[in-house]
Amino acid sequence: MIEDRCAPMAGSAAQPDLKRVLEVLQGALQSATAPEALPEDLLGVQGLAPLYTQVIDLRRFILGLSQGDLRQKLAHKGYLAGVLKMFQSNLSHLTWQTQMLAGGDFSQRVDFLGDFSIAFNSMVERLRDASRAIHESEERYRFLAENSVDIIWRLDAEHHIIYASPADERIRGFHYTEVLGQEVWRVMQPDFVALMQERCRGYLASIAGNSDPLPLRVEVPLLCKDGGSVWAEILSKPVRGNNGSLLGFHLVARDISQRKAYEEQLVFVSTHDALTGLHNRAHFEAEFNRAAQGRALPVSVIMADVDGLKAVNDNLGHAAGDEMIKAAADILRRAFRTGDLVARLGGDEFAVLLVGADEHCVAQSLKRIRAEQKACCHRDSAVPVRISLGAATARTPAELGQVLREADRRMYKNKSEHKIASCARPSS
Repeated sequence: MIEDRCAPMAGSAAQPDLKRVLEVLQGALQSATAPEALPEDLLGVQGLAPLYTQVIDLRRFILGLSQGDLRQKLAHKGYLAGVLKMFQSNLSHLTWQTQMLAGGDFSQRVDFLGDFSIAFNSMVERLRDASRAIHESEERYRFLAENSVDIIWRLDAEHHIIYASPADERIRGFHYTEVLGQEVWRVMQPDFVALMQERCRGYLASIAGNSDPLPLRVEVPLLCKDGGSVWAEILSKPVRGNNGSLLGFHLVARDISQRKAYEEQLVFVSTHDALTGLHNRAHFEAEFNRAAQGRALPVSVIMADVDGLKAVNDNLGHAAGDEMIKAAADILRRAFRTGDLVARLGGDEFAVLLVGADEHCVAQSLKRIRAEQKACCHRDSAVPVRISLGAATARTPAELGQVLREADRRMYKNKSEHKIASCARPSS
């Protein structure tokens, strides 16, 4: 009988099913889950077990690379293992380059990843240019801040000072180490703190939702190290994060002491008489009207007139007349408290406004004026001074309209009763 040529020879190993082998290898390469060990029915296939193990190890290594694990080891050798190891080494070097880049080293370049290399190198160039621009901007800001005549402060969200420019020391005398960490309210005169805090709260409420608001502008006296103060105009603007949260404030404070002094001088000139330094007619009338509108009763007025001014001007000259007017002003100034309003209405006419003073107070005031006038006569004065006086008191709103006229009438009555007399020393 003729033997079947396809049948296995006696004593030889079973031939593998090629289709089965290909299915197992294909599953190891393509399936999401593959067994770690070779199926038992293929263990007898010569050379298949180590090949399957190598495929599983390569599979595991590639998965690790895709997940960013650059520390794993691959024991196998050969072309594919060598390529994967080189790729792992390149990725490790790229990681190191990225770390160097994060530290500011913009010399790093990549040349082994094709389009990724182009994109990476382009990113490095842009980061280098952006870093250079930021550095230049910081240098300009530092130069401006350190050389600015204005104080520049940076505050955190709780109003603590976290930066102070050198101008703070030049203007207020405090080194920046003395102010860092302080609340900004401590640099202001205490009497102004409550008002400034209220202004700040109102400002923040008014700009809610405004991404680029105009700065808050305030004028406030700042404390100086020598115990004095300096008037400053402060511009304040909030600093917000990307989500709109309040990070802090930028403040610029400008010394406006000279401007304030000039403004005070203008106010003084507009409300005071240039010759005597007393208040002028306009200020007297404004204060009288304010007292009348407020019904601050009783309100008393004393009118005063210098006797003999025309004769002095005619005989001794206007310079002597001016000295006589200034002497009369000094008499009235000495006779009253700082809070009382003494004014020169013009020429030789003066007036005193006493809010809340009744007839008794007025009588005491008239006595003080006459006592000061008597004292003036005993001083070494080239021109004697005599003052005619008249006073009136309004106790009701209806009397307010007549009090000035009545005081003036009584003053002229007193003037007509005076006889011309000299206060000069008797000639020897």
